[in-house]
Amino acid sequence: MALFGRGKRHGAASGEGCPDHKPCNKLAGIPLHDLDSRLRLVVTPIADLGSDSITAQLGGGLAALLVAMDLPGTGGAHAVPAHFTPRWNSAPPDLLARALGNMERDRVAIEALAGGNGGPALYVVTGQDGLPGAAHVLRLEQVLGQRLPHGALVAMPSNNRFYAVPIHSGDDLGLLDPLVSAVRGLAEQGPVLSQDAFWLHDGQLDPLNATVKNGELRYFPSDAFKQLLPQLRRDNAH
Repeated sequence: MALFGRGKRHGAASGEGCPDHKPCNKLAGIPLHDLDSRLRLVVTPIADLGSDSITAQLGGGLAALLVAMDLPGTGGAHAVPAHFTPRWNSAPPDLLARALGNMERDRVAIEALAGGNGGPALYVVTGQDGLPGAAHVLRLEQVLGQRLPHGALVAMPSNNRFYAVPIHSGDDLGLLDPLVSAVRGLAEQGPVLSQDAFWLHDGQLDPLNATVKNGELRYFPSDAFKQLLPQLRRDNAH
């Protein structure tokens, strides 16, 4: 699927029509043939987004924002405004899909913090080479190299890193408290995207609504997550 359609071509995306709009001016300086490979997704709080942003809603107050990366190694990124996309003869859903496809070529570091002797596994996934890593949660099965029919427990401390516990049995839920404690420990050092934990399934983050009550972590998950628990108990029984 070509990102740029068969319409009129230019050497670089024109900033004509919004000369005072800095995001458009930044994008205008990148040749169209180069922009294709620079598209990525960055996990961002919905509250920080503008009305003209191109996003895929993740749930839990977070979204995957379409950006064009700066030169390799600089780590900079420019949000792609929706009003800029007609110049490429492509719709926002196609651009989001292209960005996710580009990410398949990106390197990520995967660290296992638990999971020895076949027990529950907790992974930390971090972006490399100045490219954002958190949105790789959308391709978690590919990243971890395993099928996840029940999804995974996820924490999102930053737009470059996420924690994941694949759910294969009820035993994996035992890592939920350590997962929340890890991200809340990071929150004591500086801002995090979210201090909550999520159930990742079907490309969505379902908040587990972690709350400290009487000195203990308590969870108030959705009905959908509650319906998963009997299935996990049956799997454990086998």
